[in-house]
Amino acid sequence: MSSGRIRFFFRRHSTINRAAIKTVHGAHWLTIPVLSTGHTGQSIRQTRIQNQEDWRTAHVKTLEINYHLTPWYDAVADKIAAVLQNPWTHLNPYLQHQVAALAPPKPLCAVCSSDLEPHADRTDRVIAWMRQVHADAYLVHAHEVALLDLSRLQQSGLGLYLFRFTAPVYQQAFAGYVPHLAMIDLVCNQGPAGYEFLQRAGHIQSL
Repeated sequence: MSSGRIRFFFRRHSTINRAAIKTVHGAHWLTIPVLSTGHTGQSIRQTRIQNQEDWRTAHVKTLEINYHLTPWYDAVADKIAAVLQNPWTHLNPYLQHQVAALAPPKPLCAVCSSDLEPHADRTDRVIAWMRQVHADAYLVHAHEVALLDLSRLQQSGLGLYLFRFTAPVYQQAFAGYVPHLAMIDLVCNQGPAGYEFLQRAGHIQSL
């Protein structure tokens, strides 16, 4: 690919536009409706939100009903509502602001892929992007191992580390424990301590 931006595609039935929260009946999906019919192959950046229905008010009410008694709900409720109630037209900026609203106290250095050089080859992309952001090590998720040329990455001088994640067990609202919920569940129940749960849930080893 010699020009343009690398495209990360929108996938239906993924967690790109939906997230699982916990209710008294168990896990429940909150979905941001998008215009997908007739838009096969569109990127996340191109994906438009379907605003003909009032999904924002419904989501805010659902979160309040299920989380208002959690220890940290009041601390994040206004921030989450502000993001949800903004009249977004596209999915990508909504996702960026939602992540920022739930970001840990320590600042994250996030770089948009659209600001980096495009590369069709996955391994070339990693090498180029690491150089652009002046990074010297790359965390390889377990599912990425078969998709990358690890020898080329090592030859480029990058430190390589295998990353595995095990869903942390923590106190939740209602009875029992439900894994793999949205970040808001961890934040509402554990507050700043939730980020320590995530750190302990990640396992890193050198490749």
